[in-house]
Amino acid sequence: MISRAELAAAALHATDYSVGLVRIGDEGRTLFGSGTLIATDRSRSILTSADVLDLLPSSGRLGIALRTELNQISLAASELIYRRLPFIHGQADSRLGLIELSEATAQRFDERKRFVDVGVAFAGETHGRAFWCVNGFTAKMTTTDLPLDCFDMVCGYTNITGLQTTPIASSSASEKFIDVELDLVSEQVGPEGFAGLVGGALWEMQFVRDRSRTWIQEAVLSGVVDAVMDTTKRSVHVRCISAKFAEEAIRT
Repeated sequence: MISRAELAAAALHATDYSVGLVRIGDEGRTLFGSGTLIATDRSRSILTSADVLDLLPSSGRLGIALRTELNQISLAASELIYRRLPFIHGQADSRLGLIELSEATAQRFDERKRFVDVGVAFAGETHGRAFWCVNGFTAKMTTTDLPLDCFDMVCGYTNITGLQTTPIASSSASEKFIDVELDLVSEQVGPEGFAGLVGGALWEMQFVRDRSRTWIQEAVLSGVVDAVMDTTKRSVHVRCISAKFAEEAIRT
């Protein structure tokens, strides 16, 4: 049975690759959504949804939340390349976007984060009983006036992990969207808070447990959160773009 022990193991893994995308401006700090650090054979980037990409600033600075514990950096928008990913399989829109990072910019993440190797991630699969996991940031916020990195008043957004506690059922490889019911989540932040998960990562995870601990046997990046459909006191329903479509869009 899936428990909070599996949830803690999932969070420990997924948080390493997850970032929050934050507006920095005179009007204050606003969380646009989430993203996942990825690496291809050509570059390193932040993978997110097209809806989040469309909100990002073309000038000024973009804040990057790294973890809940107020680890944040900011980047000049002029340092970044925003790229909406192309149409695939005749679909009207891939609904995915990339924030391309220069090598110097990517190195700023190396001490506190990791990049998913897309060649390994989307091409892989777990072996055995696996569960859906979603990770991203929420609009739940704390503040401090400590002079950390580059925020005037540092805003800490909460990293959140959710698990679907029923095993993954087999599905058609041609499906663009995957519906996931997250019935075990690390934070309860209300409907508006969960909206920050858009752009975050969908993982397929397999767990192992013995008498003393629980750990992840396999974890495969399997998609991107496209929308938060609804929330209740017991669960969060999200729609995700599947691995097949995400991989094809990135490689096009």
